[in-house]
Amino acid sequence: MPSTAVRRTAADRTRAAAPLGYAIAQLHGVYILAQSAEGMVLVDMHAAHERVMYESMKKLLAGETAQQQLLMPEILNVTPAQADAAEGHVQEFAALGFGRHAPRTRQIDVARDPDIAGRP
Repeated sequence: MPSTAVRRTAADRTRAAAPLGYAIAQLHGVYILAQSAEGMVLVDMHAAHERVMYESMKKLLAGETAQQQLLMPEILNVTPAQADAAEGHVQEFAALGFGRHAPRTRQIDVARDPDIAGRP
């Protein structure tokens, strides 16, 4: 039989991996009923999604997010002033995970975007 110290370590790993527990039901299309090491937890799905996105954005700002190369660049039509503003912030966009082709006067071609949603 494993010692108490080993069981605590395993429980700590479980809590760290899923602090709100594991989903066991969805209620009224709004809440998730989960079971954690401490008991049952009721989680608002929309709040949970916002938290996941917030954590992804924190990783993005810390430079820990991968970039996704787009098969076809997204072309944004902009005013000359907006194009100049974008040109002045090229390094900030690159730090956030956005990559682009050479700008045109009225267009910006976005070739990469940050993978903040954890898409495959």
